[in-house]
Amino acid sequence: MDSLSDEVVQLIFYGLEEPAGFSVTSRRYHALSTDPYVRANYFIARHGPQEALFHALGRGRLLTERVLDVLFGLAHVSRYIVQVAIHHYFYTQTHFVKTEWVRGLQLPVFVHFMKLATDKYGDIPRGKGEDDGSLFSSFIFDSKLPSAARHVSWETIREIVEIYNFIPFCSKDPLMANFPLALSIEPRLLPYAEANGFRMNPKYRDFVFRRMFEKHGDPGFEVVERICSNVQELCRLDDRMFLSRTVAAEVCMECQTNDNAYQALRRLGKLGHLRFELSTLVADLITSFSRTRSVTYATTLAVIKRLFVDFPSEDRKVLHVMHLAAFLQLEADTSEHDGIAERLRELGLQALTTIDLLRVMVNPFMDKFRCAVSYAEKEVIMDNGKKGMNASELEEFLNDVARNCVLMGCNGALLRKLSEVYEHVGKTVVLTTHSLKITLDDLPAADDEEGRRKYRARLCPDLWTERPPLIRGKDMQIVEVEETNAMGVDESRDAATLGRITQSNLTSAIRCDELSPANRSRRRSLLTYGDDMGSMLSYGRQSVPEWVKTTFGYRSGAAAICLTHAILNGHSHAISAMLPGMDMLTAPAKRVLPDRVPITFEHFQMLARLGRAPHCYMFNEIEKGAEFYHSADDYLATDSKSTAKSSSSSRTSSRRQSAPVPRQKPTLKRPRRSAAKAVVSYAVPDSDEDDKMEGNDDKPVKVEAVKGPEESSLEKWVKNLSDLLRAEERNHKALKRAWDAGHDPGIPAPMKNAFHKALITHMRVLRKQVREQSAPASGETENVDTDLDDDDEEYQYRPATRSKRRKTMNSAS
Repeated sequence: MDSLSDEVVQLIFYGLEEPAGFSVTSRRYHALSTDPYVRANYFIARHGPQEALFHALGRGRLLTERVLDVLFGLAHVSRYIVQVAIHHYFYTQTHFVKTEWVRGLQLPVFVHFMKLATDKYGDIPRGKGEDDGSLFSSFIFDSKLPSAARHVSWETIREIVEIYNFIPFCSKDPLMANFPLALSIEPRLLPYAEANGFRMNPKYRDFVFRRMFEKHGDPGFEVVERICSNVQELCRLDDRMFLSRTVAAEVCMECQTNDNAYQALRRLGKLGHLRFELSTLVADLITSFSRTRSVTYATTLAVIKRLFVDFPSEDRKVLHVMHLAAFLQLEADTSEHDGIAERLRELGLQALTTIDLLRVMVNPFMDKFRCAVSYAEKEVIMDNGKKGMNASELEEFLNDVARNCVLMGCNGALLRKLSEVYEHVGKTVVLTTHSLKITLDDLPAADDEEGRRKYRARLCPDLWTERPPLIRGKDMQIVEVEETNAMGVDESRDAATLGRITQSNLTSAIRCDELSPANRSRRRSLLTYGDDMGSMLSYGRQSVPEWVKTTFGYRSGAAAICLTHAILNGHSHAISAMLPGMDMLTAPAKRVLPDRVPITFEHFQMLARLGRAPHCYMFNEIEKGAEFYHSADDYLATDSKSTAKSSSSSRTSSRRQSAPVPRQKPTLKRPRRSAAKAVVSYAVPDSDEDDKMEGNDDKPVKVEAVKGPEESSLEKWVKNLSDLLRAEERNHKALKRAWDAGHDPGIPAPMKNAFHKALITHMRVLRKQVREQSAPASGETENVDTDLDDDDEEYQYRPATRSKRRKTMNSAS
């Protein structure tokens, strides 16, 4: 260490959080630590030129007159930090600093600090509310007022930034977050701020432009001019600053309430100051409403209508949203088709074709069918060019609507209304559902990894990520396939740097900026869409599985098929509709399990084939006492037999009531079986003593086998799931042995699939429940895992056993 040069030792000092201990190791190091130049550069190297003076003023013992001289020459010194230091030292005004800070300085040192500041800036305002920070805050507050009512002009702010080097001197300063806001008010401040060391972070880009378009009380013409000039000036001063598609879409969402911002955006688009086509942005924004419940809101429909009038489009997806809006604008579900035709003419749209009307009817949020049926009978354009539908064509059209709604899985309200008026709709639903029944043989093979990963059941799809194709006819021929992302926006046109389109308006986005810090991305994402999170849901009020269970019964074939599809797709909303939870507010003795579709062992076999984790509701059903069925055919056949038996028994009972009942002779009671069991026989088989003991030479006594206690449903579930778990374990070990045999460093070791992991976790709970139920009956803890293979030792339960060895004094010693 003694051979190191002074420059290297200084670098060691700069890297230490507390260099006091290192400075006392030798006289040489202590002499270097007391050097004013080393001390001043220590703060600059540790905290940067902007915050060096702030942190140095908080280390009173290290700060001397000579160190202050060096800092004033190397660090950034603003008049604002001098004013705050004077207020803090003399207790004249409370700022954000709550520690001792400059109060630890000796009075001669602080007097020297004030002398250096006076030599640099002359007479410094020291009154309350006269410091540069207060003026800057007033400037930001006045920006929301009309120009005539503002107290602080932009020239004053330019003076304190340009001449007095104003800049927030600490990351804890509240003005640090508000400094980018000043650039949205006056972009001309950017060159002066950059001269003081300020660097615009790109993450504040949307924040700054949102404030430019914020609604104020100035007249419309002045606001439009100011917004356009501010956007152009800021983009000219900094190439990294540009108006993103995110902010532009938020402005479009306020076209009804903030017309000045919307007109300024349109002017910027016409002048070519945007990096994207505004018409394309509006088309993508309108398209996104086809997948969210917000399309049913009156305010949204008004916004969509104005945007389409200003930016008409021939895009099929945009036209679909406008057709849907024409039907949803009706205040009630009436049979008047004239209102639909009038709204279409107002938007400049032509009459709907059969495909257009079918696409509107199967939308998850369309539940008004009377106006659509009336429009189909009078105005719709058929495939052959004919106008209107006859009775047979209308029946087939409504059947197509029912088939598509079943595949969509989320418009049960429309199916309920249609089935109440048209009987053939319910029959079509049953036929469509039964035609899509899935068995274990219909799934991809166990060795088809790609097929298992991509497999999706046709019913109960996840509408947030995919939409089923549009079909027509009894053979369900596909006529249209929609290939879009979750929001329905074509992202191929949207570069990553231009921003993502949301349905949030400008006011909600500004409120999110104020409430959530920029570094808390999770909390910010929850506030992106405003207060009404229900507006972003992709499904209707009632799901199709829920309507099927209510209409056809929870133990019907249609409900069983819907549950199978929902389980394979992992659709939580549909599964919760088929397996509702019990009322937890009532007492345990009075709780009544609601009607639920039974789960079967075949469901677990299918999930094992696909390698997907079972839904938690399935294991909850088993824990609640769900009856064990191998497949849905078991309870469907039982229900059909019981129904037939009940009907035949009712007919037999009616006949017996009419026929005379014969009088029966009294018979002797049979002795109790328990007494017969107590008699122990020592007779030799096939001897004459057998008949003598029975006392009857003609009729031999039938000895019945003693049956054990009947196996409970929970034990059946555990037994069969244990077999399935052992099969999964054997398959996993076979894959691992094959990987070990042909080990390749580039191929990772085989991992347990999601089904295997979930089954391991939940089987422990189920086995524990079996032990708890069997313990009171048997009087001892029963091990239900003894049927496992020797290789499955990690899944076997081993109760803790206490040592029976007797402790003695010798052993204890």
